[in-house]
Amino acid sequence: MIAYVIQWGWLKIGSYGVMMALGFLVAWYLFRLELRRKGMDTDIASRITFNAAIWGVIGARLLSILEEPSHVVENPLRTILLEGGLTWYGGLAAGAAATVYTIWKAKASYLRVIDAMSPAAMVGYCFGRGGCLISGDGCYGIATDLPWGMQFPKLVETPGFHCMQSGAIAHWPPVDPSTCTDLSDLSTCLRYPPDVRVHPTPLYEILAGLLLFALMWSLRKRIQRTGVMLGLFLVLQAIPRFLVEFIRLNPRYAGLSLSQWLSIGMLIGGLGLFWRARHLPLETAEAPAEAEPKSRRRRRHR
Repeated sequence: MIAYVIQWGWLKIGSYGVMMALGFLVAWYLFRLELRRKGMDTDIASRITFNAAIWGVIGARLLSILEEPSHVVENPLRTILLEGGLTWYGGLAAGAAATVYTIWKAKASYLRVIDAMSPAAMVGYCFGRGGCLISGDGCYGIATDLPWGMQFPKLVETPGFHCMQSGAIAHWPPVDPSTCTDLSDLSTCLRYPPDVRVHPTPLYEILAGLLLFALMWSLRKRIQRTGVMLGLFLVLQAIPRFLVEFIRLNPRYAGLSLSQWLSIGMLIGGLGLFWRARHLPLETAEAPAEAEPKSRRRRRHR
C-alpha cells in the first residue's frame, strides 16, 4: 500500500488526500454538466465544491482529533496540520452544512441543486474509497480464504489495534487470525499478520458505487420530480454500505455498527423523499438567465 505519494522531510502528501482531491475535481465537472442540462446557474457548482472540500476536510480532521485527543496533547501543531487523521462522518456533516449554507446564500432551490449534485457525489465517494484502498488505512474486512482476498505487507489495522495504541488495551496478546472472523469479541481482533487475506471492502464499495452512478446517470433525464434524485442517492448509498458492514471489523451498538445505523437513517430519508415527491408538480427546466442590457441596468439604479 502507498500511504504517501510524496515524503520530503516534514512535508507528507498522502495518497488518500490525492484521491480525495481528484474526487472533488471529477464531481465538480459532473455537477456543472448536470446544472447546465437543467438550465441552472453553473457557477454555484464551483462555490459548493470549494466550500464542501475545505469545510469537509476541517470537519473530518476535527472529529478525528476528538476521537484521539492524546495525539494532539503530545504534538498539537504536527497533528492538526500534518499528521492528523480524517473521519468520514465529520467530513460529511461539515461538508453538508457548507453546501446548505452556500445554496442559501445563492438563494437557489435546495432540492433542485442537491438533485443535480447527487450523481456527482456518488462518484466522489468512489474516489474516497479508492483512497482507502491505496493508502491501506485499515478500513478493510474480516479474514477470508476467497480467491480475491487481499494481503497487506504493512499490516491491516483494526479498531482493537487503535485501542492498543492509545493505551485503552494494556496488553496485546497473540491471536489466531481465524478467530477474527467472529465479530462477537472485537477485543481479540487487534491486527492481522501480513500473510492473512482479508476482504477488500473498499474495492467492493468502489465497484458498487460505479454501478450505482451509472444507474443514476442513465435515469437522470427521466426523473422529473424534485427530490427524487437525492432520495435515490440516499437509498443506493445506504444499501451496499449496510451490507458491507457485516464483514467489517467495526464496533457494534445494539448489534449494528455506527455506519449501519446511519445507513438506516439514510434509507428512511430517501424513502421519505420519494413519498414527498409524489405530491409535487413535475419539474420543468429553467432557461439560462440572460444578462440585462447595460442601459437598462443603469436606468434601474438611478
